[in-house]
Amino acid sequence: MNLADLNLEVQELHIIIGKNVKKYRELKGLSQHALSLEIGHASTTLVSQAELGKGKRFNVEHLYKLSKALDVDICKFFVEVHMTLKAATKRGEHPATCREIFSVRPF
Repeated sequence: MNLADLNLEVQELHIIIGKNVKKYRELKGLSQHALSLEIGHASTTLVSQAELGKGKRFNVEHLYKLSKALDVDICKFFVEVHMTLKAATKRGEHPATCREIFSVRPF
């Protein structure tokens, strides 16, 4: 794989993460400002830009704090979801766990 392809995949991963953070934030009923405060940021800049996949990006510390604030397994931020959580639940399906995604034991 060449560097350009790798960089494109990384950008796509950031977009997936941002969309998932937004989904779980909205499911929890939190505004970007409320979530920002819960992870120690006074401004919504990080959350709003990272959710859009433009500008700022979440780092590992952010993702850990977000997982705690949103009460969601950190691995779920990395899963590309092709259906809404509501639709999956309606059909009796559940998003994958860390173990199912990475075939490793979650921390």
